[in-house]
Amino acid sequence: MLMESFGYQYTLTPRERVEKFKEWSNYELIVKYANGEFWVLIRFKKIVKPIELKTVMATDLNFDNLILAVFTMNGELVKLKRIKTPLRKILTHRI
Repeated sequence: MLMESFGYQYTLTPRERVEKFKEWSNYELIVKYANGEFWVLIRFKKIVKPIELKTVMATDLNFDNLILAVFTMNGELVKLKRIKTPLRKILTHRI
């Protein structure tokens, strides 16, 4: 939402976004003035609990396809997916 007050315009963050990050802690406030405009940046941080991994995903991007492979932690293949891509046409096309 764009607001105007005392001749200045500012944007308010939607309520849903504020609610989503309200549990995070803020640790830095940066205010910048450039080209007649103020920019405000608030940095947040959140401590997360590491989880025990069950699978790992590997990706392989080639000229003709993208391959996605999911493995268990002991190396067993769970799923393999190949997606065709037009990269060869894009990268070898002459203008």
